[in-house]
Amino acid sequence: MDYLSEILPGTLIERRYRVKRTIGQGGMGRTYLVADEQRFNKLCVLKEFAPRDLEASFVNKSRELFEREARVLNKIDHPQIPKFLGWFTELGRLLLVQEYIDGYTYAELLQQRQQEGKTFSETEVIQWLKDLLPVLSYIHAHNIIHRDISPDNIMLPIGSDKPMLIDFGLVNKQAITQLTASHNSLQIPTAVGKIGYSPSEQINEGKYYFNSDLYALAVTALVLLIGKHPQTFFDNFKLKWYWQDFVTIREDFGNIIDKMLARVPQERYQSAQEVLMALSTISTDNFAYASLTPTTFLEPFSDNYSLENTVEPVKNKTKKTQIIVLICLVFSIISVILAWHSPYINGLCNIFNNCVKKTELE
Repeated sequence: MDYLSEILPGTLIERRYRVKRTIGQGGMGRTYLVADEQRFNKLCVLKEFAPRDLEASFVNKSRELFEREARVLNKIDHPQIPKFLGWFTELGRLLLVQEYIDGYTYAELLQQRQQEGKTFSETEVIQWLKDLLPVLSYIHAHNIIHRDISPDNIMLPIGSDKPMLIDFGLVNKQAITQLTASHNSLQIPTAVGKIGYSPSEQINEGKYYFNSDLYALAVTALVLLIGKHPQTFFDNFKLKWYWQDFVTIREDFGNIIDKMLARVPQERYQSAQEVLMALSTISTDNFAYASLTPTTFLEPFSDNYSLENTVEPVKNKTKKTQIIVLICLVFSIISVILAWHSPYINGLCNIFNNCVKKTELE
């Protein structure tokens, strides 16, 4: 399949979907806003699988994967997941139709908050988790792993207080690689997910588990609390999170976040239901709001993050350490000088009982 040009606005697809505009584009395809002329021009999302940089052997497997994704999405029926409406091929294009959600992604909502000098409160984030964990529990029960949870892939519909999980991304380079490798008896690990959000086993090894989604959900929760990209509060050399330097939350809630973020999958919660049970033990009496540390400055949130920036937090910590060492060194030098001259300084020599005698001065 050659790389296909973008479908122009006004084009009629499958004799019913009128393309209005392109609303998204990535390495694996495009997303269009379309009007369904057989349902009174009801708006829908049309996803086109159009990979840019895959070899022919990979692309040849795309149709099988595309049909697999359609069947998986067809099994899902949850009010917090966009409805699957069908899939088809036209003029060599693989196309999938889903319900259109009129609302804002949490990346957009966070940007709006930051324009007011705010982020999401601890209370809001805990409720947000309680609203999303049942959705993860539902898809995991259907043996589906989202694999790409981030503020961009969670939406709040207009007029609703329940977030929705979008963009499952089941057809991706990882899936195509695995399918091709299975035919060739080869294993080719391929990165899948989003840098900063996905756990190391997913990014480095191409492995993913149900609690890989829990890991990404915890990272997204911290991003909503702090208002910065996750690589800002992750030490890439020590492979440790230090989000506590950026925001203060309740200890019991922080412990839950830390367990969701455990580096080893076996040390995390094993199900969304386990996280829900842990959150239910948090008392809401005299609930404290999350507070940003004085050094946390709000900047316009962006998820466009380069790997070149991932070492910056370590540099900042190193600079702080150097300043502290310098202050301690100066203090030590002053202390030695004072101790050396203390016999000659009234008041100070009385404290140490080492005042020089007049005969010694003569």
